[in-house]
Order: sequence, then C-alpha cells, then structure tokens
Amino acid sequence: MCLLGKGETVNIGLWLRNQKTRKKGIAGKTLSHDREQRLQQLVDQGKLQWDIQNFRDWDFMYSLMIQYGHRFGTCNVPQNYKEILPEGGRVSLGNWVHTQRQRRNSLMSEDHRQKLQALVDEGLFKWRMVSDERLNVAVYLC
Repeated sequence: MCLLGKGETVNIGLWLRNQKTRKKGIAGKTLSHDREQRLQQLVDQGKLQWDIQNFRDWDFMYSLMIQYGHRFGTCNVPQNYKEILPEGGRVSLGNWVHTQRQRRNSLMSEDHRQKLQALVDEGLFKWRMVSDERLNVAVYLC
C-alpha cells in the first residue's frame, strides 16, 4: 500500500498488475498510448519489468531463498510459502524449493547442486524433508 495525500491509500501492486494486464490486452482492456509510454520509460531505466516471469529464473529464485534464510535463519522454506515481491506479485518459493529437492539427483545442473550443497554444509538447508501430517510438523533429514 502507498499512502497518498489526504490520507488516501492505494494498493500499488494491484494497480501495477492491472497496468500489465491492460498492456497485454486481456479482457479487451488496453493501456492508453500515453500511459504505456510513461511505463515503458521505467522499463527502459531498469525500474520495471513488463513480465515478471523474466525474473523467475533459477538465480532469481535462489536469491529469494537466501533472503528468506536471512529473515528466518533457515533456507528450509515451507512448501506452501509464497514470497510477496515489491510490486505486489507472489512467487511460490516453497514449491520452488520443493522442486529443487526433487531434482537434486537427476535434473539439476552441477552448478546449482553445488550452490545448494554449500547451504547444506552451512547448516542452512536440508535436502530431504519428511512431514508428519498427524502432528502437523516437518522433519528435515540430511
């Protein structure tokens, strides 16, 4: 939320999502040429991305996991955890971490495996997780 003059607030994340949706022309709504040009200036300056999916590569998600680790003292992100991005979008960080655990021995590059293993070696990440739904707890195994 952003606080405007006279005590008004606006959900800037929702507003930005609407602008991106209109740029794509979804549901027949489009951005005015003037507004698109003004937002494009922010894109050109590196202050905005039209498609946040461009950022959701492995390194971006890894950096979110590291930030999570700084905040919570562990990189063992719960599977249902969603990270809220500065512009209001949500990223399923927990699902991404779960997928990394599944890909460890087959689909993961050696570079990515080494980065995650370094976190294991520091005691910040566990490769395996077993949950006991009866107790609503998770146990992390090496």
